[in-house]
Amino acid sequence: MVNVFCSKKLEPFVDIDNNIQETLNQWNAHLVFLDGKKCLYFVDKKTLYSIFIVDIVKKDLKNIGNLFFDTLVQQLNNDKIYRPELDNFLIDKFKTIKFYKT
Repeated sequence: MVNVFCSKKLEPFVDIDNNIQETLNQWNAHLVFLDGKKCLYFVDKKTLYSIFIVDIVKKDLKNIGNLFFDTLVQQLNNDKIYRPELDNFLIDKFKTIKFYKT
């Protein structure tokens, strides 16, 4: 499971959970505007590994968990870190996402 701590700009678009469950997998998420387009920026708290998603529309935010997971796998692949034998690990550790206030 992933704990994602949201910036104030992102909070209205996600379901915030008030009961924090401890996990080592903690990220920060920010909604930023670039050239008038919404973008999401995720940063792992421990490693500072980052994911940047450009041109987000409001309907994309309803499936933000799947968007995060798919983009994470794609970024790992782009960085030549991804291997197919990691699939079960990634699904187990990154498929479930809970959002919290910062």
